Amino acid sequence: MSVRKPPILMHVTQGIFWAAITFSGGPAAAGDCGLNDVVPGQFLVTELSSSSKSKGSSLKHLKSSQIKLLAQFSKSNQVIATYVVQLSAQEVAQLKSKGDLQVEPDCYVRPQSLRDPHWANALQSSSFQWPSRELLTSPILIAVVDTGVEIEHEDLISQLWINALEANGTAGVDDDGNGCVDDLHGCDFSPAFGEIDGDPRPGQYAGAEHGTHVAGLALATKNARGSEGLAPFARLMAVKAFPDHSTDGKLSDLLSGVYYAARQGAKIINCSWGLARPPGRAELEAFHYAVSQGALPIVAAGNAGMDARSFSPAALPHVLTVGSINSLGHRSAFSNFSSTLPGSPRMVYAPGGDSVSRGGSLDEYLVSTWIKNSYGGLRGTSMSTPLVSGVAAWIAALRPDLTPLDWREIIYSSADSHQVVRPQIAVELSLTWRSGSQLPSELPPAPTADEATSFNTSSPSAESCALLANAKSPSLPIESSRSGFLLLLVPVMMAWFQRRRF
Repeated sequence: MSVRKPPILMHVTQGIFWAAITFSGGPAAAGDCGLNDVVPGQFLVTELSSSSKSKGSSLKHLKSSQIKLLAQFSKSNQVIATYVVQLSAQEVAQLKSKGDLQVEPDCYVRPQSLRDPHWANALQSSSFQWPSRELLTSPILIAVVDTGVEIEHEDLISQLWINALEANGTAGVDDDGNGCVDDLHGCDFSPAFGEIDGDPRPGQYAGAEHGTHVAGLALATKNARGSEGLAPFARLMAVKAFPDHSTDGKLSDLLSGVYYAARQGAKIINCSWGLARPPGRAELEAFHYAVSQGALPIVAAGNAGMDARSFSPAALPHVLTVGSINSLGHRSAFSNFSSTLPGSPRMVYAPGGDSVSRGGSLDEYLVSTWIKNSYGGLRGTSMSTPLVSGVAAWIAALRPDLTPLDWREIIYSSADSHQVVRPQIAVELSLTWRSGSQLPSELPPAPTADEATSFNTSSPSAESCALLANAKSPSLPIESSRSGFLLLLVPVMMAWFQRRRF
């Protein structure tokens, strides 16, 4: 007898880890770090010039050791260049006086998950059904820009993207000339020593499992073991942008990861991280570039319980922003949200668990792949984001002729009246969708202090989400699963994937 393994499991538990972002007082201006820490003496400098010949002219007085080019591309007859620059306070003041430069502090950014490393009582649903696979045309590349991915995990090793130029090249040589040596399956933009390299595996500290967990929710393989992702036909590009020792990643490294993923051909770029301030120019240009290269960035709304217009990159105009709901279909207590205020992003919601300690009615989390070839639970908008990335991968596979913003519009249109995504409807809509979405280019307006502190208490209702309420199953240790081990674990919130039209 064959048994479909559970793709995702939501558990009842007491979670204690949260990327500590609470909001009080007025908003941070775009380009500040808000409540996140500033990388001392390091800045993101974005330059707009009329030609590549004039690029960097405003920075020529600085030493070459102070400057690193993060990215350069053309847009609307201008050359956009973003640099990572080491500056003194006096140098910052000098550069800010130049009209062709945008100078912003580099910020530490955190994953948007609430960590709990223990199994507990599970929620149950009676059945689960995937959308039809017979319509798929080709594998879709999903880039997970995160803390790194355990690429040897039993549920992920068969899903890896292979960089053909590096696979057929010489070890220790940058065979494809992209600046990352031996990037066979991805790249590490925050190595402990030396230059960036092709080893995207995570560190061993608490929180390093985040990227592995996210990857599993999106595309863990179907192999009768462990957990199955929503798009197991997709391929994984592992992009590590957090250091081996900490979940505080530099914004500059994360944006480097976004540029890398777009250049290497990723169609979906999953960004389950953010910081509590409106987006700056560097983020705007990086994500704009990704869309222009045929990729759809899908980003976490954030876990601060506030309007996502005060969160980056969630408030950008060319990303798909994802909030979290619990198994009752209500917005998770921690999830950021959208509103009718100017600049508030259009959002969708997907399951991401909930937290009683944050004011929710339930304690739930999602189980997925974990470091050391095991499985564990996390909750947060970090978890709802890769579920929608999986939906987007289905649409991109079915309709490669459409633009990334068309894929986004299909997901918007598949959502119910409370913005909860319905995957099967998204698949159906994609088959007859006509292209027409245009690429936005401007930053949304920054919120005022009064607007930023307002709280929208409306949330998706129980009627809009056919997820099942709490039921008990035995507690289990986190261990590497084998066939039959997870037969005791019943899938959760899977009615989300099999809902019918309302």
